[in-house]
Amino acid sequence: MSRPDLKAARAARGAPFLTATVFDPISARLAARHGVGVGALAGSVASHQLLGAPDDLTITLTELADLARRICAVRALPLIVDADHGYGGLGGVKRTVAALDGAGAAGMSLEDSLLPHPFGATTPRYVSVAEAQAKIETALDARRNDDFAIFARANLKGRRLDDAAPVLDAYARIACDGVFLSGVADEGEARRALARWDGPFIFSGLPAESRRTLNDPKIFALYQPHTPYAAMIAALDRALGAQAAGEDPPDGPAADALLKSLLA
Repeated sequence: MSRPDLKAARAARGAPFLTATVFDPISARLAARHGVGVGALAGSVASHQLLGAPDDLTITLTELADLARRICAVRALPLIVDADHGYGGLGGVKRTVAALDGAGAAGMSLEDSLLPHPFGATTPRYVSVAEAQAKIETALDARRNDDFAIFARANLKGRRLDDAAPVLDAYARIACDGVFLSGVADEGEARRALARWDGPFIFSGLPAESRRTLNDPKIFALYQPHTPYAAMIAALDRALGAQAAGEDPPDGPAADALLKSLLA
């Protein structure tokens, strides 16, 4: 599977992609088995999977890129990686683009959150509009393959759409591959964004009903929650609990058969 032109693939699809959380080669193969068009590797899930740690940006760029490389190596589906703040200043952004492009990812997002969170901060903080714009411009200038998509991310946690308007206006002036609007409160807020900016957009935070019905040419993808990862942890907990009691997990044979089919 060669890396697709995601914008062309979205146009051919005729509807927004629904992302699925993937975190290793097996989960990527499972997502492809169900016809998922785009995999999403979140920074939080990467921290959980690699470090068993909260999402506090203790993961390094090298660790993130290595995980992305492992996922992309099975060539199951295109992968968009949450690159958080780009792992530093503008020099870090350049290294992030090179690392994730080289890992085989189909794209990445860079956000405007101030990361790591300052000591004692209890509410989200954001970088200046100038810095957010400079990071996206630097990423676009650093990429060497036009098929590597770069999405400018604006988070709405702790602020309203109108509060984020200045950074969204700045993103609209940049020829990036789309705007990732995170923490969208409801479908009404998504539609207000669609009416005000050209996109294309990735929306996250919408309930399942809106993800099923919201369709607009400006929407590139609807980013779905990371609940498959939590569900996997819960299933593993049940299986290990059964083994701790000297029992076989009840769904063990079916799970073994599924795993063998994925590896065939």
